[in-house]
Amino acid sequence: MVPDNGSDTQNDTATEADTEATDPALDSSGAPTSENFGFYHREGQPSGESVELNEDQIAARKKRNVAIAWSLVGFMVVIFLVTVARLSQNVAS
Repeated sequence: MVPDNGSDTQNDTATEADTEATDPALDSSGAPTSENFGFYHREGQPSGESVELNEDQIAARKKRNVAIAWSLVGFMVVIFLVTVARLSQNVAS
């Protein structure tokens, strides 16, 4: 019987290195290619998975959307009123 000298871990490491070298997102030195630099090469690609929302989640989403819409309308009104006030001060002086 031959004692285990850890050669299995070397084989695993070699396999991982081989996998990285054949990765199309990496060049021969192991660096990301220029066309996907900084991004994972599968990011943004459709996976075919989808999430089905239940009625409570849909209602919560709708309430959030309405709250965001009213917040934006309020912000626009404030900006408009501040602009009108500043313009009227400039006209008066």
